[in-house]
Amino acid sequence: MKTILILAFLLLSVSLNAQNQHSSRAAGNNFKIKDITDNLPVDTQRFDHIVRTTQGYPLSDGSVIQVYDSIYHWISIDPGIGFNLDYKIIDMVYNDNYNLTGKLMQQWNGTSWVNYYRYMYTYNDDNILASNVLQAWAGGEWVNSRQSVYAYDANENLSSEIDQQWNNNTWENDNFITYTYNTENILISEIFQNWNGQNWINLTKEIYSYDQGNNPTIKLYQYWNGNAWVDEYRFVNNYDAGNNLIDATYQKWNGNEWLNRSQYIYTYDDHSNMIIEHKKEWDSNTWTNSSLRVCNYDNHDNRTMDMLQNWNGINWANSERYTYTWDDNNFMESQSFIYWNMAGTEILGEDSIYYYFHTALGINELTTEEIVAVYPNPCRDKFTIQCNCKVLIGGIYNLSGELIHQLNGIASGTANVIDLRTYPKGLYIIRIYTGTKTYATKIIYQ
Repeated sequence: MKTILILAFLLLSVSLNAQNQHSSRAAGNNFKIKDITDNLPVDTQRFDHIVRTTQGYPLSDGSVIQVYDSIYHWISIDPGIGFNLDYKIIDMVYNDNYNLTGKLMQQWNGTSWVNYYRYMYTYNDDNILASNVLQAWAGGEWVNSRQSVYAYDANENLSSEIDQQWNNNTWENDNFITYTYNTENILISEIFQNWNGQNWINLTKEIYSYDQGNNPTIKLYQYWNGNAWVDEYRFVNNYDAGNNLIDATYQKWNGNEWLNRSQYIYTYDDHSNMIIEHKKEWDSNTWTNSSLRVCNYDNHDNRTMDMLQNWNGINWANSERYTYTWDDNNFMESQSFIYWNMAGTEILGEDSIYYYFHTALGINELTTEEIVAVYPNPCRDKFTIQCNCKVLIGGIYNLSGELIHQLNGIASGTANVIDLRTYPKGLYIIRIYTGTKTYATKIIYQ
């Protein structure tokens, strides 16, 4: 379990695919249109690129910018008895724009902390992640291990990603991913290639289709057979009037037709938080129960529990459970994980992660007269932002903390028209950073 957790952490920190600055929408299990925040260091990716403020509530003078100092992971020595230290993330360094530029991962060997991995991140002039480098501790020194380099188009959409591994004294190509977008800057395809020593060789391709609300309705997976792209499997998705995903069907191509394999059915609360994910399997004639995921939330719409159960033919048996705690500013303080045996009758393991951070800067709420003009508000489809100050970095965020539109390098007095037609209706937060202060205000999209 320890190895799995570390590998998962590394995947989150290093290998997740980046995407453009537009909001990601989950479209069924394994159907996530990736966002640039997916490729940020795990400590910022999970909680927002710059700040983590109140979710679902208006920002106030009491809101703050908080950055992580360290992350500690504990693993159970015997379920229900106690925990041992496992690994920690420390020496977290940020630049002036609150981008994480480096961090150190160490493991506990039973008596002391031992260096394990070191991460380094760079950003381009638009304040977007440009590269990350992973180094491993070996023989008393840091040795290069892997790196990813990112390129963007004129609209700041991620256009390519090169993953390389260190071999002796040079970086060698490993994987190459290219991304294409439609005229609305929405991802429509990804091509994954592998380096054979001389050329990039096609491996897999993902193609996205959308409805009129720009919800991803089909994600098609293809593989390269040496001469052409061949269909392999797909997800087909349906949404309600509020653009919430209500079901996602996984299908396999048999050469002649699409055959059902599994289906995910979703239920939401009044705040559009997903509270139930019901997975079913197709047995050639009907859908049968497979798994059930139930989620709970606090009054600020922060998820507090995620419980997964498997169907044993008679009852739902416990499989795994995540619990989360949050501070007064809706910043995650801890998460814990428990998993059971196949029968769901015995706890096999537990672990916990604790996050330590400090307040970097207070956030002042914008007043329309003093700092920014946002009109019309509420808006339909489009609205205009005109700032009375220079904006170094900034963005528009949904209530889940996801960046949907970036506002970087805006000159004082400049009017910017923002089109929200590709996003669900609701409340959005506008944040700007002038270089010395961070401000926030709200826009309502009807």
